[in-house]
Amino acid sequence: MNYNNEVVPLSVLNKVDNGFSWTRWLYSTNCKDIAILYMIFAIFSGLVGTGLSILIRLELAGTNPQILYGNGQLFNVIISVHAIAMIFFMVMPMSVGFFGNIKVCHILYLELNTVGLGLSINILYTGISYIKIIGRVPRNEFGIPRD
Repeated sequence: MNYNNEVVPLSVLNKVDNGFSWTRWLYSTNCKDIAILYMIFAIFSGLVGTGLSILIRLELAGTNPQILYGNGQLFNVIISVHAIAMIFFMVMPMSVGFFGNIKVCHILYLELNTVGLGLSINILYTGISYIKIIGRVPRNEFGIPRD
């Protein structure tokens, strides 16, 4: 097949590219490849959630504020992002994304499966960025942001 000056379908790209390349993984519509990407994302999200859990435990280890310097709002945000990262970005992608794609490969829109993974990565990054933003806001003794 000669695809000069034509739009090449993704299915042709996946069949032509047999070796390791970024296009094989990023534009894949193969269920097994998408399942491996979901597993890698779930493992990374589990590491992020474990790091946040360690921060929570270190903060609660003593009687005085340890790491967060008494910033209660930042502590609440860390707890929320930890819970969301562990449930929605580790357990759900591992159970639905990985095991669902490995066991059952009959998904109607495989491109949407890949888009869902990309959106999950962006949402996790947004949650981690929110922790950085909240940590930088100066607050008074009542927890209200200063002007």
